[in-house]
Amino acid sequence: MQSSQPPAIALYHAHNIEECPWPQTDDGQYAQASLTPMIKQGVSQYIDNIQTSMSVLKIGDVVLPITINDAEYANSYVCSPYSFYISYARESLDVISRAWLTSLMDFVLVGLGKFFKQFHINKVITVNNWLYSTNLYPQIAPKQLDMGIAYLKERYPDHAIIFRSIDQMTSPVCYETFKQMPCSIIATRQVFLIDPHATTLMNSRLFKSDLKLLKNSGYEIVNNGRLTEADIPRLLYLYRDLYIHKYSDLNPKFNENFLRLVLKENLLNFRALKKDGRLDGVVGYVVRNGKMYCPFFGYDGEVPKEPSLYRLLSTVLMQEAIDNRLFFHQSSGASVFKTIRKAERHIEYTAVFYDHLKVRRHIPWILLKSLYNSIGTHYMKKY
Repeated sequence: MQSSQPPAIALYHAHNIEECPWPQTDDGQYAQASLTPMIKQGVSQYIDNIQTSMSVLKIGDVVLPITINDAEYANSYVCSPYSFYISYARESLDVISRAWLTSLMDFVLVGLGKFFKQFHINKVITVNNWLYSTNLYPQIAPKQLDMGIAYLKERYPDHAIIFRSIDQMTSPVCYETFKQMPCSIIATRQVFLIDPHATTLMNSRLFKSDLKLLKNSGYEIVNNGRLTEADIPRLLYLYRDLYIHKYSDLNPKFNENFLRLVLKENLLNFRALKKDGRLDGVVGYVVRNGKMYCPFFGYDGEVPKEPSLYRLLSTVLMQEAIDNRLFFHQSSGASVFKTIRKAERHIEYTAVFYDHLKVRRHIPWILLKSLYNSIGTHYMKKY
């Protein structure tokens, strides 16, 4: 008699995603609601600057989205190592005050970019890729990680296997496990983390001042249940005006289909600032295993600077983290603002498995580890 038990590990693509036995857990149900539409209809239907093939890797009761790429050098950096380590890095050089150093580093990055393309740096499988700048990890055992990596190497022998968003605080199991495995752990950026259980932030004079500012701002905080289809264009404008137009064209370009999906399925916890009938700012955060991260953040740059909408929105997020006792991953940027509010600095890494590839394909990853774990880390901490 043939067993009806699902296999210990399996991949589900567009043609068989309906057969996926989704775990009856919070993570499993969240994954089903968010991943099924993107796998069936294509990621580009929801995010304008991402071309990728998305699948689900299921290891026991752990569900991991994977993205499969071959080149796609114009992709958002969430699916493109080239965009992150070359294109995004070049955009970040404007923080350096010395013109000669900026020119030198730009020259080096352009040369590296041409070199890396020759070695197919974007031929990768990105594991646990939720298509956000930060990917929170589910509870996963070292044995499951080892099983998943071996499985993917066998099925995609010409692709490097990468895990983004690895750090010692939010993904300690992955971090410690990968240190013992044959891979390169490459520094990517400096991030800021807040543990509400270990900080006196809520009692600090500065946080009390932030709360007072929010209370006296005249803004009403609107959550998911009060946001409608009619609000989608405004929400999208607020996000794109900040993250795309002000920051970088390489950030994920979420579109109206994406917002329609996340509002319908409550995939992000939205909090919007509303005054005089108009939405002036919005945050959308995700919670996984006691941790939160905000991939959707935007505000109207035309609103007068006092009070600062960035400060108000950041206070809303901090209040959510404290009220719900959530470990808050604040991503990168705004280092002074976050540091004086007791956020801890950590270096975030990408783990890359390439030992199964031809030796020449090892070269980009070896070079990146050498550069970013030395000069790159110094740059991240300083700027």
